[in-house]
Amino acid sequence: MSKFILLASCNSKQGKTLLAIEIAKKLAVKHKVLFVDMSKSSKSVAAYLGVDENIIYDFVDLISGICSVEEATIKPTNGNHLFDLIPAPRLRNKAVRDSKIFEKFFMMFSKSYDYVIVDGIDLFQDDIFYDYEGIDKIVFITEGKIEDLKKINVCIQKLGKENIENVLTVINKYSKTEMLKGRMYNQKELGEMMKLDIIGEMGFNSEYESIEAMSDQTERILKDFKDIAVKVVEKL
Repeated sequence: MSKFILLASCNSKQGKTLLAIEIAKKLAVKHKVLFVDMSKSSKSVAAYLGVDENIIYDFVDLISGICSVEEATIKPTNGNHLFDLIPAPRLRNKAVRDSKIFEKFFMMFSKSYDYVIVDGIDLFQDDIFYDYEGIDKIVFITEGKIEDLKKINVCIQKLGKENIENVLTVINKYSKTEMLKGRMYNQKELGEMMKLDIIGEMGFNSEYESIEAMSDQTERILKDFKDIAVKVVEKL
C-alpha cells in the first residue's frame, strides 16, 4: 500500500516544487515513487527535470477520464531522476475542481507505488476545501513573519484539526536577523502558538529563481531543500 505525501504552502512561491523533487529523489533511491504535479507554479516539475517535451497527457486529463494512468505517466529516461511523473498541464488555465481528488489518486496509485508525492496546493489562495483522506503526511511550507499569522491560521483551518498531527511544517525565507528584530517567529514560537510540528527552516536565496533545470550546478543552491528533505523522509 502506497504512502501519500502532499506538499502544500500558505502562499505561492514558497519552494514546494523544489522540496518535493528532493523528497522524491531521496525516496526513489530505495523505493518505487510516483510524482503527481498539481502545482500551478510558473515552472513545472517536467521543466525542472528536462522532460517538458514528453508531455502528452497531464493529471487533469487523467482525472477527467481522457487518458489512462499509463498514458499520463512519464517514465524516467536517465539515472538522475528515478521516479515516475504525472505532469501538470502545459496550459496554466487548464484545471479541475474536485475536492475528492486525493481519494481518486489513492484509488489509482495505491497498489502500484511505495510512495506518491503530490505537489501541491496554495492553501490560502485555493478556494477548494479538499478531503485529505488517504494522505499520510502533509508537508506545509510557510513564512514565519508576524503579519503572516492570520494567513497561517486560515491554512490550518482548511487542513482541518483532524489532520494536524500528520502535518510537518517548514518555515521558509527564515532570517535570524528579522527574528531578533521581532518581525519573524522562530521554530519554537510558531510551533507552540499554532500547535504545529515544525521540522526546520530554509533561508532565503535569490538564486532559486535562476534554476532552469536540475543539474550538478544546482547542488549548492538547493542545500537547504536537501537538508529538509532528509528530515521529511525520516518522519515518514
